Parts: sequence; structure tokens; C-alpha cells
Amino acid sequence: MLKRGGYGQDVQHRWGKLPKLPEKQEKLRIWAHAVSVGEINAIRPLLEELKKTLNAEIVLSTTTSTGYKLAKDKMQELCLQITYFPIDFWLFSRRAWSIIRPDALVLMEAELWPEHLHQAKVHDVPVFLVNARLSDRSYRRYAKAGWISRRILNKPTAILPSSEQDLERFVKLGIAREKLTCTGNLKCDSPLPPIVDSQRNALRKELFGEKIQENTKILLGSSTWPDEEKFLLEVYRQAKGTGMDIRLLIIPRHAERRDSLKELFSAQPESYRFRTDERATEENPEIYIADTTGELSRLTTAADVAFIGKSLPPNKGGQTPIEAVGMGIPTVMGPEMSNFRQISQEMLHFDAARQGRSESGVSTLLISLLREDKQRMELSNNGKSWHKAQQGAIRRTVDVIREQIS
Repeated sequence: MLKRGGYGQDVQHRWGKLPKLPEKQEKLRIWAHAVSVGEINAIRPLLEELKKTLNAEIVLSTTTSTGYKLAKDKMQELCLQITYFPIDFWLFSRRAWSIIRPDALVLMEAELWPEHLHQAKVHDVPVFLVNARLSDRSYRRYAKAGWISRRILNKPTAILPSSEQDLERFVKLGIAREKLTCTGNLKCDSPLPPIVDSQRNALRKELFGEKIQENTKILLGSSTWPDEEKFLLEVYRQAKGTGMDIRLLIIPRHAERRDSLKELFSAQPESYRFRTDERATEENPEIYIADTTGELSRLTTAADVAFIGKSLPPNKGGQTPIEAVGMGIPTVMGPEMSNFRQISQEMLHFDAARQGRSESGVSTLLISLLREDKQRMELSNNGKSWHKAQQGAIRRTVDVIREQIS
């Protein structure tokens, strides 16, 4: 909290001091929890469906200040209340439970907090871990913990893994198969902005100025982590050195890194502009840094080729490639994609994305795609077809929840 900042607003929520809620009516009250921006975006369509199908009222909690702001901005009408998740200590958790009094819990991906789960048991409330996944790191940690892991992982009423690989990992950790249903990845059901040529051209001019041409290529760094901006800057220079008309769009995973990124780009000869810099005078920048939150999907539509962040060493795990691939943006990943191992492998199998095994390999793939129109078109079509085939996770998830609580 101290490192990332921005937590002053409503910090009392973390101690379990929540605003009072209306008296419970006949409606089912669901307490949903999603950590940050990506999870908030992914869970929204599910919550809309639960509200409609089960006549439920939704209390949504989140962990990060960016996730909280997005939920407040976009989901007020959907939710009975939006709050920070209480620190997982018995006093804070019990206090929050006494106010919310849920009839069911919906937890996103890997949010298994022992005291929260204990309160669910005390109050006899069913718990659903949706879009559940185990990264390589999490799987190794749970495996080492042995019986402690089994105690925690067996507490949910149902675990709904996002892939068959994740399901098998839960089984190997000792979770009863009857608790497990592979429902697919909710992020594949999240609505993606359509790419309309007129809107795309307007966005490209908004970012890079009126002088940008239709054939100018935009290389996107999607949710980048430290050192990856330097790498993309080198790729940009290599491409430009071949005579290519190109621009670089950087969307860092954490907007609060803007100071370190300003230090980086101010030392370079290329012109640049930050999205939050109201005093910026550069109207036609070569590099645009979108240091905001919640705009990734919209800004991605401006790109011709995308690189997925957190996928080059020393970073590990990878950010989600689903949005870029689903929108038909030709996408390249680095070697470190363990957080999305099965999805990335499926994408590679269907030639819906490409993966480099080293920095030089990623660089070669990016420049090749920027140069070759036919390659981009094939990858774009394959990506959209792959994404369409993955949909249906929301319906399957709602079916499991409805069956368990009816």
C-alpha cells in the first residue's frame, strides 16, 4: 500500500468499517471480490448476469486503489456497495461480515484469504472461486505447503478453473474432483471494443498528432514492466532504421511508474508525450506513454502490432494477451508467460499469436510483423477466430452457482 500509493480514500474500509447497507430484502446478496483493474473488467459481465438471472444484489470489494477507482467510476449502478477488501485479520473481517451479511461469496482467480473463508464457514455461506488459476509459482508454493494448502483450497464450495491445466493442478494438490468444474476464462467473455476505421484513425491522431499517416505503423507495449520500455525503444529504433514510418505507444502496467519513465524518455533523443501531462507541448510525438488507468482496451485499437508486457526477463508471469488477440491485433509474447501458460499455448497452436524465446527473438518477430501486411492479416484473423471459440464462460459459471445455491 505504501509503495504504490493512492490509498488515502476510504482507507477505513480496510479495517472493516464499511458504510451501513439497507436492510436485506428477499434478494440474494452476493459479495464479489476482484483484486485490480483486469479482474474488475473481467468480473463485470458475470456480475451483470448474476444480478439479472438470480435477482441478486451485488457488493463488490477490491484491493488496489486503481481497481477501486475504476469500479466507482463504471459500476455504481450495478452494485449495492463498492468497498475495499478488509485486511484479513479476524476483527476487521468479522466487522465487514456483520455489515455486508452476504448469502454467497464470489472470489476471482486466486483470492483465498483464510479469515475470509473462515467467516464464510461460520455463517454457512457458499464460496465460489471463479476463473480460478494457479500460476507456476503459486502451484509450487501450494505443493510445498502440503496439508495447509489442502485445508485452504478445500474450503470453497466450488472451484471453477479457467483451463483444464489449472483443473489438473487443483486435483494434484488434493482438491476433490466433485468441487471442480472447468468453465473457461471469463476474460474471453468480456466485451471488446470494435475496431471501426473512423474511430481508430481519430484515436491515432489524438495520440500522435494530425501528421500521422494511414500507413504509419504503431507498435504497442501492452502493460509493460521495468526494462521492457528500453527494449521496445530499441525495437522502435531498429524498425525506423530500415526506413519504416513507425510510432511507439507504451501503456505501463502501473501508472505510478510515470516518474521513472519520464526519467528514461527524457534522456532519449526521440520526442515523447505523457497522457497525463497537461503542459505537454509536443503535438506530434514519436513516443506516447499512456500513464492512465482503465484505458488499455480502447488504446489497443490504435495499434498495428502488440507486445505483451511482463513477459521478458527479469520479469516473470506475463500480462494477459486475451484482449489484444481477441481484437485482432497481431501479438507477440516473450518467453515468460507462466501466468497464462495454457492460453498462450493455445494461441500459439492456432497461430493466433507469436512467442519469442529471447529478446532478440521477440525483436525479430515484432519487426517482421510490422513489415509484412500478409502476416499481420493472417494473425489478426486467427486471433479473432480463437477468441470467438473460447466464449461461454459466463453462462457456464452462472449455471454452477445457480445449481449450488438454489
